[in-house]
Amino acid sequence: MKNIIWILFLVYHTSVGQYIRKVSLPQGLEVDTIFGIQYNDPFRELENLDNPITRTWIDQKNQQVQQLLTHLTVRQTFIEELEQLKDSSPVRASVPVVNGTYTYAIRYLSETGAQQVISFRHPLDSGTMLFSTQDIVENDSSQYTIESINPSPDNKYIAVCGFADGSDEMEIRVFDLKSGSFTPEVINASLSYYPYWLPNSQAFFYTQLSIPDDSTDWFDHVRVKLHRLGTLQETDRVILDQDRFEDLSYQGGDFPTLQVLPDSVTVRCSIAHGYSQYLSYHIAPLSSVLQSEPPTVVWKELSPDQSIINVLFDRDFAYQLISDNDSVTQIIKAPLGQPDSSVILLSESEGYISELEVREGGVYVELVRNGISQLLYIKDDQELNIPLPFQGDVDLLSEAYQAKISGQGIYFGLSGWDQEYGIYYYDPAENKTKLTAIRPVGDNPYSKDLVVEEVMVASYDGVLVPLTIIYKKGLKRNGRNPVILEAYGAYGLSLEPYFDADLLPWFNRGGILAKAHVRGGGEKGTSWHSQGRKAQKQNSWKDLLACSEYLIKQGYTSPGHLGLNGNSAGGIAIGMALNEQPDLFKAAVLEYPFLNPTRLVASSDGIVHYEEFGNPEDSIEFGYLCQMDPYLHLTEKNYPAIMLTAGEKDTRVEVWEPAKYAAKMEAVRLNDAVTLLRVYSGGHGVVDETAYRQQLADKFAFFLWQLQSTDSRILQGNSSNH
Repeated sequence: MKNIIWILFLVYHTSVGQYIRKVSLPQGLEVDTIFGIQYNDPFRELENLDNPITRTWIDQKNQQVQQLLTHLTVRQTFIEELEQLKDSSPVRASVPVVNGTYTYAIRYLSETGAQQVISFRHPLDSGTMLFSTQDIVENDSSQYTIESINPSPDNKYIAVCGFADGSDEMEIRVFDLKSGSFTPEVINASLSYYPYWLPNSQAFFYTQLSIPDDSTDWFDHVRVKLHRLGTLQETDRVILDQDRFEDLSYQGGDFPTLQVLPDSVTVRCSIAHGYSQYLSYHIAPLSSVLQSEPPTVVWKELSPDQSIINVLFDRDFAYQLISDNDSVTQIIKAPLGQPDSSVILLSESEGYISELEVREGGVYVELVRNGISQLLYIKDDQELNIPLPFQGDVDLLSEAYQAKISGQGIYFGLSGWDQEYGIYYYDPAENKTKLTAIRPVGDNPYSKDLVVEEVMVASYDGVLVPLTIIYKKGLKRNGRNPVILEAYGAYGLSLEPYFDADLLPWFNRGGILAKAHVRGGGEKGTSWHSQGRKAQKQNSWKDLLACSEYLIKQGYTSPGHLGLNGNSAGGIAIGMALNEQPDLFKAAVLEYPFLNPTRLVASSDGIVHYEEFGNPEDSIEFGYLCQMDPYLHLTEKNYPAIMLTAGEKDTRVEVWEPAKYAAKMEAVRLNDAVTLLRVYSGGHGVVDETAYRQQLADKFAFFLWQLQSTDSRILQGNSSNH
């Protein structure tokens, strides 16, 4: 039997050998000396995507990996299994938007691949469709994705933010509820997830990025404009412009938004500083903001001496979520425009306050401790703990548009590592939480078969790092289980509990999924984030290495069966872990990865990352970027097999970034493991359900090929459970 398996293995690898050869690319001699640091960049020319040599090499790498993945017969098996799972969860939906007595939700139908916007009156209704993305696309081959919706104050219109065919450039459309159709206007290149309506429902503020000839300047000149219904975008008036008005200053990489508060006479300006979690807030009279040019507006800053994460309003009060001493989060309630009269509603030091939602003089709060959410309602000096059906992650929709909400009830999402995401409604009259029909959750037999372990792992400096380990019951710790270990660790974002039935094919093959909650994320609050950014970024990948060693020492897996997975900014933690200890891993998949931070100046949105990673134009912070740059630290070593993905329309991590890493990896690796570059047609990630499942099948097939390649059943694409 062993001989038969070995013969199958040899035949298989002979047939795929033609797809895993290196695709040569000449190295350049680009060497910079920046602030006294010598920076070698032999594949700088790959940043020029218009260069025919660059384009040819990327296309060849992409063709190579497509042919290889097609040859992996287990990939087709994965696709078939994922298609079957699709029928078990035909409807997905977002947390509803409440506007007075009207409620709206975005619902996704997996059978058609379309999104619907529905409306309903009763909390437990399933809703009636208003429109579908199929009403927006211009032809049958086009895809459209709705990112957010915002109804007008009188519920006559809905502003719809979305993007077509995977593009990262947002656009705004307007749906007329009376006529049941879209108006002709299309607002392009917007950054607004919520266009903010004026009280008369005839106009809205929106934030627009500039589209210059030089794509690296996209976020250098962000404006706020006013659009009036029925007019052309070309006639929209500029309300805020960093080069024209000195009364409210902001700079390149900042994102200002304007919103009319519930009192209908005050405007709030919030300024996000790149991807920093701390924002600046100012208020001014609406009349002065809308007056004829040149405007004379006196903006009053809210709590200029505090680190503000979020501010929500009702008609009379501001509710500020602030971070104090980088370890305590607080909710402060103050009369509108009178911060000196504030009171502390809640102060948290053991965990952190994640989200807020205002209701009739009180506030709903998501409080997170050790990665598990609690839902509280606080009004005056009373605090109520909302009953939840199970432990997991609460998803509140902060009413960013501050519609006129009636009643004290609240919709929220809830999910766990082994519990499907559902939309729930808390009824304060009965003090009960009820599952709604907006997103049906059936009797899921899969969750009963899963084991979820939450452990704490000591990192290199003794700090305890949360590690989540998920697998199917009956698994043995024999050191041979294929493990996908995920990490992110940036922007204060957490890997939150979420059950995805699409992961079942991996679990059914004896696979383990582990989540390393490394520093730089938000799992333990703002201080956890601070300990993994800029000068302390090394903590992110050292935490990941500690979690990897734990999985090996505890017998879950071994270096020959351990794979790393990360996306976007998680590429730094994954890439640097591979550089420091490549012998710990057999394979890695880096999806749309951030891998060359020293070249932020060449990226279309590079400036917005300065606050998180460092400013390349600052001598000290450039040193931080050099220390965390996976591309820069690639040296001659035996690296594990790598598959990188990129998006042709990605403006956040452009194709050249994973391409440069792939080219250098192929040039310096000393072994014969594969270096693959897969380029998809969309933007930063997947927005289409079919494409999502295909990419998931690509990832599963690659990992299974690498982590269990000597099993004949895997080579033949057998889906049986082992």
